[in-house]
Amino acid sequence: MVTIKDLAQQLGLHHTTVSKALRDHPDIKKETSDRIKALAREMDYHPNLLAQNFKRCSSKTIGIIVPNIHVDFFSTVISAIEDVIYDAGYTIMISQSNETYEREVLGATTMLSNQVAGLIISVSKETRETPYLDSFRNAGIPVVFFDRVVDSQAAKVVVDDYRAAFDLTRYLIERDYNSIAHLGGPENVSVSVDRCRGFVDALKEHDIPVTETWIRRGGFHEADGYENTKIILQNGLLPRAVFAVNDQVALGAYRAIQKKGLRIPDDIAVAGFGNLQLAEYMVPPLTTVAQEPVKMGEACARLLLKAIGDSRSEIADKKIIIPSHLIIRDST
Repeated sequence: MVTIKDLAQQLGLHHTTVSKALRDHPDIKKETSDRIKALAREMDYHPNLLAQNFKRCSSKTIGIIVPNIHVDFFSTVISAIEDVIYDAGYTIMISQSNETYEREVLGATTMLSNQVAGLIISVSKETRETPYLDSFRNAGIPVVFFDRVVDSQAAKVVVDDYRAAFDLTRYLIERDYNSIAHLGGPENVSVSVDRCRGFVDALKEHDIPVTETWIRRGGFHEADGYENTKIILQNGLLPRAVFAVNDQVALGAYRAIQKKGLRIPDDIAVAGFGNLQLAEYMVPPLTTVAQEPVKMGEACARLLLKAIGDSRSEIADKKIIIPSHLIIRDST
């Protein structure tokens, strides 16, 4: 692991000079300070974490990073995590990425500097890789992904998004909705990819043509569902049902369909994914997939605590799949 002396040796400077520069000491010229900080970033140096007196798990804090804390799903997962770790004597530090990779990295770096004992994360819509997590691995700090994941040597807690989307689409087909549109999420996000793949494969299994103009990809918010549904409704030939990547997007679809003067489900049925609190209060109540965020949060916490409590516990390849189930309501 990189130390101040390593930086000093690379730059041909005294380690005291490097230390002062990293603390923005006025004795150090700006040109020298900038050069030192640039190398520190390049070599992935973290002062608090890698100081000689650092001891792993000296902190009793767990870091949690989510895309948006205001979404019911993520806030419920966080609450479940806290319930479990509180009983084990830990507290939580929360950061939200607001769906940006830059904010995600900043949150992780801050938690690393604050010497969290472990990290639980669901990635942003911009995140494709997580090289910033190498510092956690190098320091022996366990990491658990949940819901939105990337290919990485870290534990994962998820639902089977592919199977759940496949089963929901099959249910719609069995209800004689044989022309179905899909309001997808960002193309690089794992849950979006898997749910779209499940939707397409269910259509193919039932010999229903995949209409590409009815597959609209966007974000995870109500506005995305509204705009993409408007586009579908403007094309003349209407689908008999719409399957949204999540309940917020489904709510946007409701607005667009009802603004067009169409009825749900008489003219177009709508299904979502997630079973957010709003789903059963929508008019009509929304058919959706329950993800069990409480169980997901509890599983994340227990898995992380196991790794923290036993340094020999290897969780990097561990994958826990939380069962999901279809909730049928009046929208279909």
